[in-house]
Amino acid sequence: KGYEKWPLATPESIAQAMQALDARMDADEDLLFVHLASHGGRDGHFLLSQPGMSLPDLMPGDFAKALDKLSVRKKVIVLSACYSGQWLDAVKSGGLMMLMSARHDRTSFGCGDDSEMTWFTKAVYQQGGIDLEHPDDWFARIDKDIRSWETEEGFEEENWSHPQFYVGAAMRDWLAGKRTPASR
Repeated sequence: KGYEKWPLATPESIAQAMQALDARMDADEDLLFVHLASHGGRDGHFLLSQPGMSLPDLMPGDFAKALDKLSVRKKVIVLSACYSGQWLDAVKSGGLMMLMSARHDRTSFGCGDDSEMTWFTKAVYQQGGIDLEHPDDWFARIDKDIRSWETEEGFEEENWSHPQFYVGAAMRDWLAGKRTPASR
């Protein structure tokens, strides 16, 4: 719904949108922040679908190639999809921070068609906000929120999503340099 008015999310349109942002950014100082939310397949596919249309899925390797073409050096990628942990090996780099809603072999929750947002998206943005000054603490809070909701819903431990987190060395150094003296 709305695709008559808004561009479709396709691998190519996602790459083009990132390139358009990249063209406006200072490669050394700016931070590209990308959030992708959809269903994820057991095979690592990030599903791009529209009722009545057949669209190609976004694959981790293709997304990594699109990121490699950008000149901006610091990137934060939030991926809210089942099995999103499969993306890490293909995408990780020194200038990257990546938050994934589930381990490579797990589903994530709160992503039904009637959901306003996924549990992971809610944990990332609404439960205390983004904290780039303390990324490890930020992810620990996200993980704790997800675990709490999974426990409240009665999920057994073997079904927990186990969100994943990665910060490359160059990104960690850059974030440390951006901290105010009071936050160190």
